[in-house]
This record gives sequence, C-alpha cells and structure tokens, in this order.
Amino acid sequence: GEANEHRFFEMEQRNWEQGFEAYDEGFGPLTCQTIPTLLSDGGFLPANVIESDGRQFKLLDVATGPGFVLTAAIDAAIKLDLPEESYSNLNFTGLDITQNFLQMAKQRINAQLQEQQQQQQRQHKQEIQFNIDFVEGSAESLPFNDGSFDSIA
Repeated sequence: GEANEHRFFEMEQRNWEQGFEAYDEGFGPLTCQTIPTLLSDGGFLPANVIESDGRQFKLLDVATGPGFVLTAAIDAAIKLDLPEESYSNLNFTGLDITQNFLQMAKQRINAQLQEQQQQQQRQHKQEIQFNIDFVEGSAESLPFNDGSFDSIA
C-alpha cells in the first residue's frame, strides 16, 4: 500500500544520493546516446523554439540527474544562432529527487556556459543569457501546474 510506496521512494532517493557519482561516470555517458531522440520526442525541436515567436519556450528535464539532457538542449539552442535577445525567452528546468544530482547538473551547466561566454567574447559577440532553474522534486508528483512546459524530456 501507501506505506510501501513511501518506503520505496525513500530507499530510491537514498540510493541516488549515494550513487550519483558512479552513475555520472558509468551509466550516464551511455544514456547520452539517446538524448537527441529524447529531446525530439519530447517536443524540443529547433523549429518549435524558433516558432515560439518571442514568447517564452519552456523545457522541463524530468530526473535531470547530472544534467546531460539540459546541456544538450542548451547546445542545440546555441546552434540555432538566434538573435541574442531571443535566448532570454528560453527557459530550462531540471527536476530531480536529489540535491547531489542537482548540484552536479548546476556545475556541469555553469562550466558549459562559461565556455560559451569565452567563445562569445573571442568572437566579439554579446553574451548569451539563459533562464535555468533547478527544482528538487519527484517525477511521480511533479511540482508544476499542467501545461507549464512546451517540452518535457
């Protein structure tokens, strides 16, 4: 019943809190092979982003883990070569049940954005700004209203 579900959730959360580094180094890179399909099937297509026509485009990465999907989505958005002001209309949210994974994802994305900023400076381009949030929560009970996102991976 409900007590068993709660105990299972606690066990799962505890295991992910302890095993996040092993996942990042071992299984994580294997999952990267599926990311283009995951983003595409989740509605994160370049045409959808471009056609958002000045309105906010919001991507939710459920069980973000070490942030591989978010980094791929950010890379894909950068490659769209949009006008600088358009990037501020892109919103990326990573959801995970563990702070360890959220912290790892933040570090990975911050490093990615720093590298991108350095490239922009070398090319004498304006710095690209993204809206990125990280939320601790469960995929089984999303802490968002229905229809909050344009794309969910």
